[in-house]
Amino acid sequence: MKLRVKFFAVLAIILFVVSSCGCTTTKTKSTVTIEVDYPGSWAGSYGDLGSIRSVDGSGHQTFTISDPDFSVSAVFQKKDSSSGTMIVKIKQDGTVLKQESTSAAYGVVSVSTTL
Repeated sequence: MKLRVKFFAVLAIILFVVSSCGCTTTKTKSTVTIEVDYPGSWAGSYGDLGSIRSVDGSGHQTFTISDPDFSVSAVFQKKDSSSGTMIVKIKQDGTVLKQESTSAAYGVVSVSTTL
Protein backbone atom coordinates (compact mmCIF):
# COMPACT_ATOMS: atom_id res chain seq x y z
CA MET A 1 0.00 0.00 0.00
CA LYS A 2 2.84 2.42 0.89
CA LEU A 3 4.51 1.64 -2.43
CA ARG A 4 1.34 2.57 -4.30
CA VAL A 5 1.06 5.89 -2.42
CA LYS A 6 4.71 6.71 -3.18
CA PHE A 7 4.18 5.86 -6.85
CA PHE A 8 1.20 8.22 -7.15
CA ALA A 9 3.06 10.94 -5.25
CA VAL A 10 6.02 10.69 -7.64
CA LEU A 11 3.67 10.61 -10.63
CA ALA A 12 1.88 13.73 -9.37
CA ILE A 13 5.21 15.55 -8.96
CA ILE A 14 6.34 14.57 -12.48
CA LEU A 15 3.06 15.73 -14.01
CA PHE A 16 3.28 19.03 -12.12
CA VAL A 17 6.87 19.65 -13.28
CA VAL A 18 6.11 18.78 -16.93
CA SER A 19 3.00 20.95 -17.06
CA SER A 20 4.65 23.95 -15.39
CA CYS A 21 7.91 23.94 -17.37
CA GLY A 22 6.28 24.30 -20.77
CA CYS A 23 7.46 20.90 -21.96
CA THR A 24 4.07 20.12 -23.41
CA THR A 25 2.89 21.68 -26.63
CA THR A 26 -0.57 22.83 -27.47
CA LYS A 27 -1.80 24.55 -30.59
CA THR A 28 -2.30 28.23 -29.88
CA LYS A 29 -5.51 29.56 -31.30
CA SER A 30 -5.04 32.59 -33.47
CA THR A 31 -7.31 35.08 -35.10
CA VAL A 32 -6.83 36.29 -38.66
CA THR A 33 -8.61 39.38 -39.93
CA ILE A 34 -9.19 40.55 -43.48
CA GLU A 35 -9.44 44.33 -43.75
CA VAL A 36 -10.92 45.98 -46.83
CA ASP A 37 -10.59 49.74 -47.16
CA TYR A 38 -12.18 51.59 -50.07
CA PRO A 39 -14.64 54.51 -49.91
CA GLY A 40 -16.82 53.10 -52.70
CA SER A 41 -18.66 49.80 -53.12
CA TRP A 42 -16.85 46.49 -53.47
CA ALA A 43 -17.51 42.74 -53.55
CA GLY A 44 -15.29 39.79 -52.83
CA SER A 45 -14.55 36.58 -51.04
CA TYR A 46 -12.16 35.46 -48.32
CA GLY A 47 -11.37 32.39 -46.25
CA ASP A 48 -9.02 29.57 -45.38
CA LEU A 49 -8.73 26.00 -46.64
CA GLY A 50 -11.90 24.98 -44.83
CA SER A 51 -14.29 27.78 -45.74
CA ILE A 52 -14.77 30.59 -48.28
CA ARG A 53 -17.24 33.42 -47.68
CA SER A 54 -18.60 35.93 -50.21
CA VAL A 55 -19.38 39.48 -49.14
CA ASP A 56 -20.51 42.84 -50.55
CA GLY A 57 -19.86 46.15 -48.86
CA SER A 58 -18.45 49.63 -48.94
CA GLY A 59 -15.98 51.65 -46.94
CA HIS A 60 -13.73 50.10 -44.32
CA GLN A 61 -14.78 46.66 -43.07
CA THR A 62 -13.05 43.90 -41.15
CA PHE A 63 -13.81 40.18 -41.36
CA THR A 64 -12.58 37.61 -38.83
CA ILE A 65 -11.41 34.04 -39.35
CA SER A 66 -11.02 32.21 -36.05
CA ASP A 67 -8.30 29.56 -35.84
CA PRO A 68 -7.70 29.31 -39.61
CA ASP A 69 -6.17 26.34 -41.42
CA PHE A 70 -2.72 26.60 -43.07
CA SER A 71 -3.39 29.51 -45.47
CA VAL A 72 -5.73 32.46 -45.90
CA SER A 73 -6.72 34.24 -49.10
CA ALA A 74 -8.94 37.11 -50.17
CA VAL A 75 -10.06 38.55 -53.53
CA PHE A 76 -11.99 41.84 -53.72
CA GLN A 77 -13.13 43.98 -56.66
CA LYS A 78 -14.12 47.63 -56.85
CA LYS A 79 -17.64 48.12 -58.24
CA ASP A 80 -16.92 51.45 -59.92
CA SER A 81 -14.55 53.21 -62.32
CA SER A 82 -13.03 55.47 -59.65
CA SER A 83 -9.25 55.90 -59.46
CA GLY A 84 -9.46 55.70 -55.65
CA THR A 85 -7.25 53.14 -53.94
CA MET A 86 -8.65 49.93 -52.47
CA ILE A 87 -6.41 48.26 -49.89
CA VAL A 88 -6.82 44.70 -48.62
CA LYS A 89 -4.80 43.46 -45.62
CA ILE A 90 -4.44 40.08 -43.97
CA LYS A 91 -3.58 40.41 -40.28
CA GLN A 92 -2.83 37.79 -37.66
CA ASP A 93 -3.22 38.80 -34.04
CA GLY A 94 -2.98 42.46 -35.09
CA THR A 95 0.18 42.14 -37.23
CA VAL A 96 -0.05 42.75 -40.99
CA LEU A 97 1.06 39.59 -42.80
CA LYS A 98 0.25 40.66 -46.35
CA GLN A 99 -1.20 43.73 -48.04
CA GLU A 100 -2.13 44.53 -51.65
CA SER A 101 -3.91 47.44 -53.34
CA THR A 102 -5.29 48.75 -56.63
CA SER A 103 -6.29 52.12 -58.05
CA ALA A 104 -7.55 50.75 -61.37
CA ALA A 105 -11.14 51.23 -62.51
CA TYR A 106 -13.08 48.11 -61.40
CA GLY A 107 -9.73 46.94 -60.02
CA VAL A 108 -9.17 43.59 -58.34
CA VAL A 109 -7.03 42.93 -55.28
CA SER A 110 -5.87 39.39 -54.63
CA VAL A 111 -3.90 38.60 -51.48
CA SER A 112 -2.96 35.34 -49.78
CA THR A 113 -0.52 34.06 -47.22
CA THR A 114 0.56 30.86 -45.53
CA LEU A 115 0.31 30.84 -41.76
